[in-house]
Amino acid sequence: MVNGDTIVSVNESSPGTIATANVIGSPYAITPSGASGSFVLSNYTLSYVNGALTVVPIPLVVTANDASKSYGQTMTLPSNAFTTSGLVNSDTVVSVNETSSVMSMEP
Repeated sequence: MVNGDTIVSVNESSPGTIATANVIGSPYAITPSGASGSFVLSNYTLSYVNGALTVVPIPLVVTANDASKSYGQTMTLPSNAFTTSGLVNSDTVVSVNETSSVMSMEP
């Protein structure tokens, strides 16, 4: 820009800006348009170049609930005995496969 001309704003849009934009499909184009400011458009050859908006995964933690049983009993671990943290946008985890291994308790 010359002679004190300035661009003070540009409209930008991207389908990746919505809360439900998926990681798959990322990066999303950021499309600029509508530059405005103190300049005469006919004095310039105005070009717009798209940017990129990358959606990154967030951590999801699934924690098995503690359980106990009496010695000699058989126990089937339920598929709904867990808590989660990190879910967004009404996402849910409805079932988790849980297994248990023998933990050694030495004196």
